Amino acid sequence: MKRLYCNLVVLGIAFFFLSSDGYASVITLQPGSEGKDTIVYSGSPNNNYGSGLSMDAGNINSFYPLIEFDISVLPEDVIIYNAVLELYVRAVNSVHYPMSAYKIVSPWDEMTVTWNNKPSLDMSAGVLNSGGIPAQYTWAEWDITDFVNEWHSGISPNYGVGVVSMTNYSQAYLFWTSDYSTDTLRPKLTITYDAQAVPEPTTLLLVGLALFSFVHRRLHG
Repeated sequence: MKRLYCNLVVLGIAFFFLSSDGYASVITLQPGSEGKDTIVYSGSPNNNYGSGLSMDAGNINSFYPLIEFDISVLPEDVIIYNAVLELYVRAVNSVHYPMSAYKIVSPWDEMTVTWNNKPSLDMSAGVLNSGGIPAQYTWAEWDITDFVNEWHSGISPNYGVGVVSMTNYSQAYLFWTSDYSTDTLRPKLTITYDAQAVPEPTTLLLVGLALFSFVHRRLHG
């Protein structure tokens, strides 16, 4: 009986590997001018900055970046393990603080958005940047795995994130946008996922029959 149990375990493990490719995939989204990012600025509430090369990040009452990535390149049937947003810090003010990414919950257009028509942010669930206070000429990072999972599964629409400095200071950071000439310093989203390969029905049937036959022979001689 013990030998039968061990054999069943082996067959179960084999079946698991038939239902998954067993390897995590990584994709980095780092668009150029086709990317969607800008700022909204309370000091010029009717101005649009969609073609700007850099993004100022201040507090919720001054100005902050809006960033959205097209994640439609992801296959439908995947498990998303990790999703990290990165912005390259071009400059840091003498007074700087951590920043949080908040999910945008209404649509916006890069070339028409202004402070006066800016989209809403979900301020109830911010993601603080990883690794403490970012330094100049480094990457600031946010783990937005939960956001990306919600977007990919259709729980909530993908309108991107707004990045807000956790301070009353009006200007804290300056980031490059997707329009910046050096492509390696543009905003990027790195997603780690597992593409679950679902077996064909014929394969499942054959494995099931083989398992049944194996158990039947073991139990009945």
